[in-house]
Amino acid sequence: MQWLSDLTDFANPLTGRIYKLILNLESLNPALQKFVAEPSKLLERLSVSSEAGAVLMHGIYLPQPEDTLTSLGYKRVGLLAEATPLKNEKSLVHLAVRKFRLLDPDGGALDLMRLASKFLPSIQKRFLRGMCNTRPQLFSLPDDTGETIAMNLDYFLRMAPAYTSMLGELRLLRVSVRDGNRILFYVQTNVIL
Repeated sequence: MQWLSDLTDFANPLTGRIYKLILNLESLNPALQKFVAEPSKLLERLSVSSEAGAVLMHGIYLPQPEDTLTSLGYKRVGLLAEATPLKNEKSLVHLAVRKFRLLDPDGGALDLMRLASKFLPSIQKRFLRGMCNTRPQLFSLPDDTGETIAMNLDYFLRMAPAYTSMLGELRLLRVSVRDGNRILFYVQTNVIL
């Protein structure tokens, strides 16, 4: 039966050709600052990190004049969003936002912003929309609920053209978020390395 398995591998080069790509999230932070935070009128700063199973997005949100936060005297608000991989399709990784907190950017002893997170759910939608209104489009909103965001891997693969062209045609199979600011992408390719 081994010869049958070898024959199917020869006939279909995609079977069994699974490789692991490791993305260090710290290397994304300059691109996020340049392409997402700087052009956005809603974000002053944005960075990402990870813990086992979750991507953490840290940033400074700039409330708009019509926001309740502005009327309370807040010009800048820290935020922390925790997202977990939900599914992937083609080159999009869908992340489900599990936790979203507002934080006092100055780090006061009594953090009223953390309490306000529960009463101002519209800020989460504005934050996610702010991440998606950039060129090149690194992120997109798959639906209008404000609970998921999709990360476009095509942009990041284009940043390493020599490496990805060597891999041939890639198909994303699975995503695993690890601690230490690493995301593992399991991809299938038509090239034998």
